[in-house]
Amino acid sequence: MWAEVRDASEFQMSGPRVGRLVVSTGHKEPLVCTSIVWSEDSRSLAFLRLFPDTPEFRSIVLDALSGKTRYAAGRFGPLTLLKFAGGSLRVRGTDGFEQEVDLSRIAWS
Repeated sequence: MWAEVRDASEFQMSGPRVGRLVVSTGHKEPLVCTSIVWSEDSRSLAFLRLFPDTPEFRSIVLDALSGKTRYAAGRFGPLTLLKFAGGSLRVRGTDGFEQEVDLSRIAWS
């Protein structure tokens, strides 16, 4: 399975690059930051989606096999996704500060 962000461009001057997420399963998602990361078992993909009206990013997890997406708690500025394992997402902000985003409360049913 593969995923890539296509046609990425700056959403505002000196802002993060966003584009269209395309997954080999056929799933597509607009306004996705170029930083994406697969879970350790390669079943799920985490990405950041831009909501330009706010402007904020929200962490979204895609179950690649079912095609279901779910939002993680919290809203963020631009982040780099580092690792997706054990029910959490390790991220780094533009200030270099790293933190964990808890994904354990995502309900898939």
